[in-house]
Amino acid sequence: MRIATYNLWNSTTNWAQRLAAIAEELTFLDADIVALQEAPIQARDRQSLVDFFREETEYPHVIQLEEPEAPDEGERPEGLAFISKLPFEAVRTNWEKVATNNNWAMKIAVDWKGRSLGVTNVHLDYRQASSREQHIVRIVRELIDSHSCDYER
Repeated sequence: MRIATYNLWNSTTNWAQRLAAIAEELTFLDADIVALQEAPIQARDRQSLVDFFREETEYPHVIQLEEPEAPDEGERPEGLAFISKLPFEAVRTNWEKVATNNNWAMKIAVDWKGRSLGVTNVHLDYRQASSREQHIVRIVRELIDSHSCDYER
């Protein structure tokens, strides 16, 4: 099992070139599951990031959930995403019930060799170091411990 994670840096700077390079790198990497942070909702005009990855990579299973807070001024809407060779059995987020203070987490479960594998994708707020630890603890309690899988990553 190969699992990778990438922060896409939700910036428009050289976005078309970066987007092509991201698709090329993900194809070359050939991971089973990739977690993406700062994933803009739109890849290009009238094309979602989900559709882009389905069309431009070998990953048939793509999910992205938009973070519910409005983006900062001048930024694009973004979220957390997973691309996978394995179908998703379950998806949960940490923003379903309570405020997250810009600390986001999304967990997927997939079937791997007859066992349930849980993978959690986390993007923490760089501006509030004092709150990161408490959010990590909450993420573990709410997403991992309370909805455990046979294996967790």
